[in-house]
Amino acid sequence: MTALRWAAAGATPDPRVVEAVAGLGVDAYRLTLSWARLQPAPDGPLDDRELDRLRAATRALRRAGVDPVIALGHDAPLGAAWGDRATAQAYGRLAGRVAGALGDDVAAWTTLTRPWRLAFAAPTGAEALAAAHHLSLGHGLAAAAVRAELGAAAVVGVELDLHVTHPANATSSGDLEAVARIDAVGNHVFLGPVLDGSYPVRLRRQTVSASDWSFVRPGDLEVTRQRVDVLGVSYDGSRLVRRGPGDGGAPWVGADDVEHVAGPGPDGLFPDPEGLTELLTALDNAYPELPLVAVPTLTGTGTAAVGHARALVAATAEAGAAGAGVRGFVAGPAVGGPGEDGLLREAGGALVPTELGQWYAATVRAGAPTTRSVG
Repeated sequence: MTALRWAAAGATPDPRVVEAVAGLGVDAYRLTLSWARLQPAPDGPLDDRELDRLRAATRALRRAGVDPVIALGHDAPLGAAWGDRATAQAYGRLAGRVAGALGDDVAAWTTLTRPWRLAFAAPTGAEALAAAHHLSLGHGLAAAAVRAELGAAAVVGVELDLHVTHPANATSSGDLEAVARIDAVGNHVFLGPVLDGSYPVRLRRQTVSASDWSFVRPGDLEVTRQRVDVLGVSYDGSRLVRRGPGDGGAPWVGADDVEHVAGPGPDGLFPDPEGLTELLTALDNAYPELPLVAVPTLTGTGTAAVGHARALVAATAEAGAAGAGVRGFVAGPAVGGPGEDGLLREAGGALVPTELGQWYAATVRAGAPTTRSVG
């Protein structure tokens, strides 16, 4: 059995953040760097000051007993668009350069962070599908580049923003079909190329009117399917759908006749901690040897934030107790912004734990549940 590991997440931490995060007792810190800041022009020189900040942060985390995990990118420099193959190729080269610069200071690497949102937030139709494919290609090229620099033993993972979708009427064949369409473009558009080395026939069939998929070139799916050492599972809440007039399909390509029942949360989602259990166990059933890490979005402030986090940790533990290979739980952001609680807050020139941070630190100290060993 494997003990659940705890992590915090955020941008490049300064010394105050490193000290405060270490005080929470977490095992790791997922540091999401900005490609646009590190390399303002694709394939241009790296910003030495930004690279020095990254190097200083990873070394400070190591000294504090916290494993640095680099999440390579959630944006792109000006002039680079994921609809273009060249962006994926430039991203792979960036990964190699960063790995060469930071080397053994980094405990693990995450090639992509929430790529579905990157691909489908703005473009629609064929452009969104091409962006999704090139993100998967960028993942493969980045994973290969990191291992080329650091050796085959380098720990490389990916964090996918996946969707849990339920039918409005579980006995309606139309509503069940609606779920399948959302699942195809919401989940398998990345799970397929990254973990299976293929795209599901269903996905291609339901999007044929939007794209001929000519952006997939021979050999691409061999590149996208690299060894994944850990899968980060990003979860915001569940969706409720039914067969109906729909909203024109956007951003759900090929699902023009799917109607989304609006929930009370952001983007019409339902705050559904049980959905995280469902997602983790479903992934374990499909990929039983793949270690999973829960990366849910925490919402609310004060007591409400603590209640939501407690429910999500319980949902993660429930999946592990059911036999899923869950290895960790990531909470963030380390420092909150307007209207959101982070784990830490400013107080009199110092960073101190918020109510959420105090609860998280107490949970870590109490001892993590154990889960099935995988891999």
